[in-house]
Amino acid sequence: MVFTLCKIVGQSMSPTLESGDFVIGYNWKRNLGVSDLVIADHPFYGRIIKRVIERCSVRGFRLAGDHTLSTSTDQLGWVKPAWVKAKVFLLVKRTGVEKV
Repeated sequence: MVFTLCKIVGQSMSPTLESGDFVIGYNWKRNLGVSDLVIADHPFYGRIIKRVIERCSVRGFRLAGDHTLSTSTDQLGWVKPAWVKAKVFLLVKRTGVEKV
């Protein structure tokens, strides 16, 4: 199992995650479902942390940020399963640690 640590930069996942928080994910991508937080390597936007809002066995995933000013789901497009690097399981916030 491979673990991934990412620092949050920006407000796209606010209020769930704030700039300066960290997430820890693991590469166990089975059973990804709607509302899961994932770490993905998008070909245009780079490394992103977003929430799964839709799954399709043919197209992959539709992702969204929690903040209204986040890059839109339409701009992100369908995210291929190979682009998803990890499912987030732990939030390391400035105020403490939260298990997802």
